[in-house]
Amino acid sequence: MLQMITVQRWLVSALAISIIFFWLGLLHRESYKSVLTSYRSICSVLTPSSTEELEYRTEEEDYDLDNSNKYALGSEFMKFKAKKSPIRLLCLVITQPKAFNTTFGRVRAINDTWGSRCTFLYFVSSESTVVETGYHVLHNPVKENYGSIWSKTKLGFKFAFKNHIQQVDWVMKTDDDTYVIMENLHEMLSRHDPDKPAYFGSHLNFHVKQGYMSGGSGYILSRKAVELLVTSAFPNQTLCRGADKDSGFEDLELGICLQNVGVKPTSSRDLKRDEETFFPMNFWKMMTANNKSWITGVLAKKPKEFQGFECCSEHAISFHYINPEK
Repeated sequence: MLQMITVQRWLVSALAISIIFFWLGLLHRESYKSVLTSYRSICSVLTPSSTEELEYRTEEEDYDLDNSNKYALGSEFMKFKAKKSPIRLLCLVITQPKAFNTTFGRVRAINDTWGSRCTFLYFVSSESTVVETGYHVLHNPVKENYGSIWSKTKLGFKFAFKNHIQQVDWVMKTDDDTYVIMENLHEMLSRHDPDKPAYFGSHLNFHVKQGYMSGGSGYILSRKAVELLVTSAFPNQTLCRGADKDSGFEDLELGICLQNVGVKPTSSRDLKRDEETFFPMNFWKMMTANNKSWITGVLAKKPKEFQGFECCSEHAISFHYINPEK
């Protein structure tokens, strides 16, 4: 009798344990299903629907992005402002009508990020039917093409001198695929006097005796340099050979004009390590450049190392070839 009771208790215990494991198995299975379902859902969102979406776009195609891939910064970046700086900077961004076409264009990307921290921000473009609401745009009457950058640049500096020269200390010209780190720029400019001729940028050492600054990475003129450029160089074709031209290599032509009115390239190099701070290529290309890269033959002062982080100052100011997503 006692043995029967013991067996029954053992059977009940075994049954109870089996039931517990059964329910644990179901719970585990449902939990697994839930996790698997969530994982598949996330993957369906993050994985492109076709391999074509993984292909690199050309620079021209960057203009034609639709609204489905708006960059994450958006209006949130507008809430971020640097501490009040005494530096007064007018920014001239050379662009073209199609850069205004979509809400994810180059103009909006600059306006929402570093451009919002200029004292004055103007986009220089040709006239068109494209809606430019919300932006300050200077319209260049010359036909839109690559050579018209020089015409736009002259228009921008003339406008800056006529309308804002007493309200600003410095005038910067960039392309619409340039990115500027404003904190580092302000720190560098704070060491210089805007009432003396000064000319900053990525210093190239060919075609012009004293060299000139690359247009792609942007260049900056002091208030005094702008005055000499507009009042002395532009009116005189013997001093500024491109003064009457609507096309030309804008950075080279500007370098010639400034040299002839006594404005010399001013160092913007890192004081700590004597490294360049303006870059005519994007960060990745600067990091992977080598002695065969074109950049090695044109910089006025070669980097100590071209491979890796030694390429660039940790106080970098600008990079070229930066599309809106980047």
